[in-house]
Amino acid sequence: MVLVELFDSEPIENIAGFITTKPRKVIFIGEKKKIERFEKIFRRVADERGLSTEFDSRAVNRNYLQNMVEVLESIVKEISENDSHEEIVFDLCGGDDLMLVAAGIVYKSHQDTVQLQRYNIYTNKMIDCDEHVVMESDEDIVMPIEEFMMIHGGCVVHSEYNSKSNTRWENSPELKEDVLKMWGICTKNSRDWNRNVGITAKFASKASSADLNAYVNLSGERKDIKNSYNAFLKKLLKAGVVEKAKIEGNLYTFSFKNKKIKQCLTKEGVLLELYVTLIAENVQEDGRDVYDDVMMGVKIDWDGVIGETPGHEVENEIDVILMRGMRPVFISCKNGSFFQEELFKLSAVAEKFGGKYVQKVLITNYLSSRDNPLRKENRNIYDGEENSNSLKKRLLWNRAIELNIKIVCREAIQNESLTSETIRNLYK
Repeated sequence: MVLVELFDSEPIENIAGFITTKPRKVIFIGEKKKIERFEKIFRRVADERGLSTEFDSRAVNRNYLQNMVEVLESIVKEISENDSHEEIVFDLCGGDDLMLVAAGIVYKSHQDTVQLQRYNIYTNKMIDCDEHVVMESDEDIVMPIEEFMMIHGGCVVHSEYNSKSNTRWENSPELKEDVLKMWGICTKNSRDWNRNVGITAKFASKASSADLNAYVNLSGERKDIKNSYNAFLKKLLKAGVVEKAKIEGNLYTFSFKNKKIKQCLTKEGVLLELYVTLIAENVQEDGRDVYDDVMMGVKIDWDGVIGETPGHEVENEIDVILMRGMRPVFISCKNGSFFQEELFKLSAVAEKFGGKYVQKVLITNYLSSRDNPLRKENRNIYDGEENSNSLKKRLLWNRAIELNIKIVCREAIQNESLTSETIRNLYK
């Protein structure tokens, strides 16, 4: 089979048909500089997937319909003269309007020779659309996050957790149980959680990363701070995530259960990220995993080239990335208050590396459904004078709507059951 790809600025639309049909040869149609660059990406994808596909490209004037028709006609003629039994397939998933018109004109003249197909990225199905017949294949394409980043011009430099390989966080029933217990404490009062984790981090940072013993001195702190930390420590002890706890005046001593627990209790945002990650990896629908790949703490290099000089790379980090077929979900997790800049950062990185099929999601304990200005029962809530905090939350929500960011607020992540249902539907 020879697959004719109509160049598209969204690379996944050209990749989809190629990795589904595994043709003998791919011929790109498009502007010279663009198709030359993309041909290199295709070759790399083919090599990594073990495909022996040949690649060729034909330049066209994207504003001249007749030129496109002539180039497509010459391709059909060339292939047919070389082998009259060779399948010729025009992939309609990519290409701008003028290219698709040209493909239609050539198909009309060669219906006995040329076949048409397109890949539906949303349903993850290949569609054979010759004449009056429309058939969907049952083969789903699974694309790893690292391959997806490479196709969009970047690369994964580092990840804290990767469902496909051994990384810092290794999923286990014990880890999930501990995370759920800590989340049960955190979700009751995320502000207290963040403050007490911050206090713990202040003193734990003085010890080596391997030291699981903590010594927290609250001398000079207000009584309410001490009472809050005292209650916090007792809850952790009851949950079994800290051990050997002792309180002597202003000195609180205890041991973290393990290094993973220590990280959750000394970095404010880690618990929510890990909670979302572990649930996302295990959520199912119709007996299969909803997400094919899951990563946490993903650092992405913008040009896909790792330099030799540290600190000179343009990099961004996304808290959690999920892959459903060839559709990514970029998630920012915020367990405390945040500013609008975080929304802009999520939007910029997601659109750069996620393409037009990306879902942008903010999962936050800071915002409540009561802060959503679009809810019917909230429409008149801001008619009167509002305090600075409620104004900030309303502006955050409005900005997220403008940037097409889906907000998952605290009511949807209160427990494992609610969170699983929420995450199950994030890609939709």
